[in-house]
Amino acid sequence: MKLRKRSSVKSRKQMRHTIRRLLMSSVQQELNIHAPAVECFSQWVRFEEFPRFMKHVKSIRKTENKQWRWVVDGPMGAPIEWEAVMEGRPEEQIIAWHTIEPEENKENEKKAINTIANRGAVRFEALSPNLTHVTVTLQYDPPAGVVGETFGHIFSNPEHMVKDCLHSFKNLMEEIASSNQRSAKITG
Repeated sequence: MKLRKRSSVKSRKQMRHTIRRLLMSSVQQELNIHAPAVECFSQWVRFEEFPRFMKHVKSIRKTENKQWRWVVDGPMGAPIEWEAVMEGRPEEQIIAWHTIEPEENKENEKKAINTIANRGAVRFEALSPNLTHVTVTLQYDPPAGVVGETFGHIFSNPEHMVKDCLHSFKNLMEEIASSNQRSAKITG
């Protein structure tokens, strides 16, 4: 009997997870950056540097192998934290992530309660040696209650937020590419 009950609990969790994924809202933004795809990808996987181009992100730090703790500005200046698994596939120039469900987070379950469920991917496609097409896809589950208020504060307009972050990343990468070209001319 216990075995049957345990199996049913697991299948209910799987069903809730599947339903959540189906109900998630989605945003996609894309643009071209005048910089090599390899350099764009390399910069993006420096997750700790996200605050350079994501104004709502206070910090991101590695907690385990592929897990990263995000700290973002919440309502009334209170920081909100969650963990996400972030994976890069350099051969495909793709970076993907997903937040960790509270039951998956063994390190600090109390903080996981504030998880803003989201997942997504960033793809870097070389159009030419110095031109990269970047596509960001974000799926999110707007929660209710206090966490919903936080979500509203951080992601009040998710499409606009992704667009702003992507444009800031474009500016950063084009500054780096321009600086590299100037350095190459001086040394060359």
